[in-house]
Amino acid sequence: YGLIVEGRVRLPEFEWHEVRLQSAGTLDGLDVSSLTVKGPGVQLETRAELDWKRLFVALSGFEAGIPGSPVMLQGEAKLDLQSGRVEGDVNWSDLAWPPAGESVEMRSRVGAITLAGELDDWAVQGEAELERPGLPPGTLAFAATGDRDHAEVLITDGAVLGGSLAGNALWRWRDDATLSAALSAKGIDTTAFYPDMPAVVDAELDVQGQLTPLDMNVRVQKLVAATAGRVIEAAGTAQLSDGAVVFEDMVLQSAGSRVTLNGNTATPLGLRFTAGIADLGDFLAGGRGSIQGRGALGLGPDNPRLSLDLLGRDFAWCVR
Repeated sequence: YGLIVEGRVRLPEFEWHEVRLQSAGTLDGLDVSSLTVKGPGVQLETRAELDWKRLFVALSGFEAGIPGSPVMLQGEAKLDLQSGRVEGDVNWSDLAWPPAGESVEMRSRVGAITLAGELDDWAVQGEAELERPGLPPGTLAFAATGDRDHAEVLITDGAVLGGSLAGNALWRWRDDATLSAALSAKGIDTTAFYPDMPAVVDAELDVQGQLTPLDMNVRVQKLVAATAGRVIEAAGTAQLSDGAVVFEDMVLQSAGSRVTLNGNTATPLGLRFTAGIADLGDFLAGGRGSIQGRGALGLGPDNPRLSLDLLGRDFAWCVR
């Protein structure tokens, strides 16, 4: 039998879109020779095969775009529900953020993602060329493997944002949802993420813990940020939990200044610090003078407390 369907659908967050489907079928399945969706939110064309006897679904010749944007997605996908096997690939060109606008913060002229395997043994590979205005183009590539309980991800090429990234992660989403990861960054320009505070960052980080509930240990082996004519360095450990950050020997340094943090404002002893600041301007815009001393700040509901023992010389702070 033959089947032609024409109509209009309204996608979430978008206006009405025109839909047209043309297919031929039997009692065992459906062969969709053409499926098109056109409207202000998306334009899509694809072919499809559905075999409900063999529990098989396939998309071929998939093309999608966004009106007003040069971005184009192309790909194919196959899903065998009987064996649980899936295969697919997606390629794109001229992908930009924001997707439609005169000011582009990030662009990927070409990229691809491939997926193959089964629920208990799958693999994903991806690669994208990335560009940001004012920085040389780069490439970000990754490889991931896993099953229905976990995923392992490895950055295989991280020449991006004017520097380089390397690292790996293991995520287990059963029970407590644990995560362990290691990340190394060198010469990364963070302007795309923090435009009000542009910086070039080197970092060595290790992350271990669980996501549900949040209980994560972040060990900063090295963090160096060059910003606004100064270099700020950090090293130490931070324990992240729901609603709290506990520092352990977290040291911040800039030029001849140094601050050490321990504890948390919600703990009985509070957030404790020692400071030897040669020039307040190294840490605080508009500040000058030197500070030496120590203190603690506790904001617990039962026993809020503040203690300070500071010595300042030529201390001043101007807010404009």
